[in-house]
Amino acid sequence: MVCIAQPVKRPIFLYGPKSCPKSCPKSCPKSCPKSCPKSCPKSCPSPSPLPPFARIYPPAAPRVGRPPPSSRFCLMHSPRLQALLTLQALQDLPRTGWIQHGVAEPERIAGHILGAQFLALSLHAQAATAINLGRVLELLLVHDAPEAVLGDWPRSAAGLLPPGAKAHAESKAADQVLSPLSPHARELFREYAEGQTAEARFARLCDRLQLAVRLCGYRLRGQSGLEDFEAGLESLDASESPAAQSLLMELRGLLAAVASRRDPA
Repeated sequence: MVCIAQPVKRPIFLYGPKSCPKSCPKSCPKSCPKSCPKSCPKSCPSPSPLPPFARIYPPAAPRVGRPPPSSRFCLMHSPRLQALLTLQALQDLPRTGWIQHGVAEPERIAGHILGAQFLALSLHAQAATAINLGRVLELLLVHDAPEAVLGDWPRSAAGLLPPGAKAHAESKAADQVLSPLSPHARELFREYAEGQTAEARFARLCDRLQLAVRLCGYRLRGQSGLEDFEAGLESLDASESPAAQSLLMELRGLLAAVASRRDPA
């Protein structure tokens, strides 16, 4: 249940018993009798607000404590709807590692997920073993879903946690945002986290390769200070997929060319 407090808006009244003009009937409000000025101040009706399109609302005065019942309304959300609303954060939350390395407008988590899915579409046909593309796309869709609750933890933060703490937190967050969607969604995250199936391993590879593609994009735009990401790319193993290995070699060559162009010997 989500309760949202609404400020009580108080319109400003422009006419009142004491403000009826004495020059009648032209300038007096229409509700004032024509026998003015003697009877006007006494018989003018109670103030009435301007029409809705002409009302003026002053800033609501701060209230102490809970607002009155008339200014509050409550919404009851089903677990499914609450999970869907929570997952919207993926569209706005940035990938924290890029921020730490000086990228001014880093990609969002949802953008990373989409990029990894595009890689899967491109590479799955040439995988060393038969790959269920639909399963891979589903795995990639949910693999960062817990970050809607936890945010994107960079390696510098994850390395400070006790062993298994990050995985435990992600599992609890997956229970919160994926289990209400369907048991299938929760099972997909478990499969990705364990990384035992061919589809899960291939999805993990696409996840890493997407970072490499994004890295090349930033370097081509002139972004510097990304050496930590380039070092991580050197240790990436894509041997399970010839197409992925070929793409990885191309990405490494592009990064080397960009580095030589910007930092000539």
